[in-house]
Amino acid sequence: MQRYMLALIVWLLVIGAGAAVMQQARNGDPVSRRLAQEFGEGFTSLRTEHWVIYYSTKEEEARQVGETLERTRSLFIEAFARIGIKLEQRTSLLTCELYKDPPSYTDHMRSIGRAGNPPSFGWYSTGTNRLTLIKPDIEEVMGLKVSLIWLAAHEGAHQLSHNLGLMKSFGSYPPWLIEGVAGAFETDDPGAEFGPFSGYVTQKVHIIREYAERGEHAPLLELSDMQRPGSSSLRDRFENVPKERVQIYAQGASLTIYLMTHRPEQFKTYLERLGNRSGNASGRWRTAFKDAFGDIDTLESEWKRWLLALGASS
Repeated sequence: MQRYMLALIVWLLVIGAGAAVMQQARNGDPVSRRLAQEFGEGFTSLRTEHWVIYYSTKEEEARQVGETLERTRSLFIEAFARIGIKLEQRTSLLTCELYKDPPSYTDHMRSIGRAGNPPSFGWYSTGTNRLTLIKPDIEEVMGLKVSLIWLAAHEGAHQLSHNLGLMKSFGSYPPWLIEGVAGAFETDDPGAEFGPFSGYVTQKVHIIREYAERGEHAPLLELSDMQRPGSSSLRDRFENVPKERVQIYAQGASLTIYLMTHRPEQFKTYLERLGNRSGNASGRWRTAFKDAFGDIDTLESEWKRWLLALGASS
């Protein structure tokens, strides 16, 4: 009980601190003014402790995104510290763009002379180091309930992976791991516990458990160097989902959670090997996977047993 009370107190302090800084954005701080020049009319700035959010949604929605990002950051640092990975403490603010719908994103892109069709409802760009979120106009993706909170937690974890030094700029990381780390921190309730050590079973883990029950999961060696399937449009990405995409995203999330909670030392070794390898040759990914985890048949058997057991406890 004391642990939960302490967590509640810390969470309330985070919200209170965030609210104070958010007010500063309205008072015209330099970062907000710079973003205002870029985005123009129809957008408002909101600042949390570690992010500046520029939004065209309702203010309450922007606040929810800000609180989710801050909560994700705290749990992200805590989870990796638990397995002996001390992340960097970035001091400069991160940027999040938040759009009320796909057309508002398209209009903004056109206004700055760029192609405007959104590839998704949320993504993180290593090129711009910006997090982009679009309020979903659909309710479900791959059987997953979609919300701004869910998107913010997932995409925020992507942004944190690169800005806190988990994934090195000179490293090469397979899609399952990139999406798996982000998937391990998804939530629909930033006020509750989430993350790999919380015991919270994410929507994606439920989905891949059903795949595993039918024998439709990917063999782990195959997953270790699986490439992302292409998609031609926003609708194709979410309405005609290839099995490989489910495996990369959902199986990747479940495997990341399993490795962090059951094989943390080997997981650390795996990250180190990937961080020292440049290029995207899939053969290197498979070699690093085998070198770090040893007998892959045993790993797969143990992971699947753990995954299927979740059905009995959830």
